[in-house]
Amino acid sequence: MLAPTLLSAEEERTNFEPRVPGSAGWTSRPESGRSAEAWPAPEAKAKPAVSRARIMVVDDMADVQELLSDFLEEEGYTVEAFGNASDALLRLDEFRPRVILLDILMPGLSGLSVLEQIRATNPEVGIIMVTGIGDDTVARQTLALGAFDYVTKPIDFDYLKRTVETFLLMRGT
Repeated sequence: MLAPTLLSAEEERTNFEPRVPGSAGWTSRPESGRSAEAWPAPEAKAKPAVSRARIMVVDDMADVQELLSDFLEEEGYTVEAFGNASDALLRLDEFRPRVILLDILMPGLSGLSVLEQIRATNPEVGIIMVTGIGDDTVARQTLALGAFDYVTKPIDFDYLKRTVETFLLMRGT
């Protein structure tokens, strides 16, 4: 094994991260004229630790359930989806989600009443309301009732991703 290479002041200023040459993860940069041991190889981008969280999707529209579930699973989350609030509430204690995406307007139990029930029994769960309502008044009411945030349909997936990650980072999970 080769000894560590000393860096010039200029190399240190370029944010070069010194490692022991010859170890795994090193490659060459032909344009530099350095040997294969001189430069760290690009590392695969790892999913953030928050991606292991469980998320529950509750929406009466099957296509929205599928769309949200597929997106969140691709982001690395464990997802369970439900077409009505009653089934979701029955599974809540066993699945123990960190985040719930909850539709506001559903047949049977509305998202508003479910939000209140979950807040009363599971205050640590992050609830993100999903709405197709054009008026923000009801969505803003959900914030007053304890929802973390709300997203509107059609879903802005970048915003949804940031919202979920923000909640999880704030809660340390």
